[in-house]
Amino acid sequence: TFDKSVYRNSMNIAPVCSGTADPGSIPANSYVDVTVTFPFTFESTPNVVVGMNSNSTASVMGGFAVSVASRTTTGATFRVFNNTSGAREPNLFWIATQN
Repeated sequence: TFDKSVYRNSMNIAPVCSGTADPGSIPANSYVDVTVTFPFTFESTPNVVVGMNSNSTASVMGGFAVSVASRTTTGATFRVFNNTSGAREPNLFWIATQN
């Protein structure tokens, strides 16, 4: 069990967690929301950063964007936009840290 109060006090480092998320296939010219749950509850709403990873070399991958749509002490929702003419399957990675 992760005890964030002990970790923060003994290491003088704010709690942090990270992970990946799979939005699945995103249809052309649309978006999907992907929700993740943190492995513990933050004391207050954390800072959250999300990015995308793809092995594709196609320039059409530039038609993607991802943002943090919402965040709480227990999780976050990411919005992945696909502004291309075909379905795409990017991978997401994220990190959350206490303010």
